[in-house]
Amino acid sequence: MKDDEIHMSDYYGIPVKILCNKSLANTVFTIGKTVCAIPPSTKSKFVAETYQVTKDLLAKDYDVILVGHSYGGSVVSRVAEILKSPESKLHMFTLGSIYVPEPSQTPYANITHIMFKGDVAMKCNKLKPEKHKFVKWIRRRGYTSPQKMKKSIFGSKEAWSIHNSYETVIEPIINSILKNTPVEDVY
Repeated sequence: MKDDEIHMSDYYGIPVKILCNKSLANTVFTIGKTVCAIPPSTKSKFVAETYQVTKDLLAKDYDVILVGHSYGGSVVSRVAEILKSPESKLHMFTLGSIYVPEPSQTPYANITHIMFKGDVAMKCNKLKPEKHKFVKWIRRRGYTSPQKMKKSIFGSKEAWSIHNSYETVIEPIINSILKNTPVEDVY
């Protein structure tokens, strides 16, 4: 167990397992494909490992919360697509995921996609708040936009800044699940 797993377990009072992709090259390749509208492979080692760990924990009758940000969100989304039956003890959340499938592609998953308005990941998914109502769209609190931001092929510095600020919502989401309150009440 890693130090951050022990810290989070102590903090939440429940067992916490953190999975990290071990292949930077594979991650960069997958992110590039996702930007070109090609979803991460369900055969990727990281997707397969996440799915297997999840199934193993559910088989031991644990409640499982999967949370993934950005590329990690795309992994959680792919795990949701692989599920063959509903899992009442499995709660899945993506935060600024670079891959957000339509709900019809995840019929057995209890999955919530959360995205800040203006996140660079909107471009990867071609998402629009007014059209894609299955995503929980939230505004970043306390954020003031710098005067002029340079644009890049993937988005402005402002969009990247927004994309990298999800730490403000992770704790309220997990606490709402632990207290059995609706996630909607978090925002």
